[in-house]
Amino acid sequence: MGEFDDIAAALQASPVTAAFAKMAESGDFSRLDKNAAKRHHFVSQFLLRGFAEGDKGKERLFQMEVQTRRAPERVPVRTAASRHRYYAVPDEDGTLSNRNEGYLAVIEEHAAPALRRLLVLLRPPCVRAAPPGTVR
Repeated sequence: MGEFDDIAAALQASPVTAAFAKMAESGDFSRLDKNAAKRHHFVSQFLLRGFAEGDKGKERLFQMEVQTRRAPERVPVRTAASRHRYYAVPDEDGTLSNRNEGYLAVIEEHAAPALRRLLVLLRPPCVRAAPPGTVR
């Protein structure tokens, strides 16, 4: 048995790998190209919500621009840790493509539920009962 056989087996059993394999077998990558997002997050909104306060859809957190060193501002999760078309690259005909953002969306779609379950298990009991955004 090779040194990396367990890792290879886990990757082959992964739903993410299955989703990408299905696209490769069919040659249909349109799901990746249909991603119309203009604001690309370099920290996923799923993770940012763990640090935010507010009702669903209106969560806000503090963000500081490192380059300007201005005081932190409260910003919506949907705009935090993101840049306009950060992952967009020109395709063969020169049009900006969101395919890279599409790949990341597929990965996050599968990773978020697993990370959510893991975070619940790792939280100490006193924190599990605290509302999101509460510091204890």
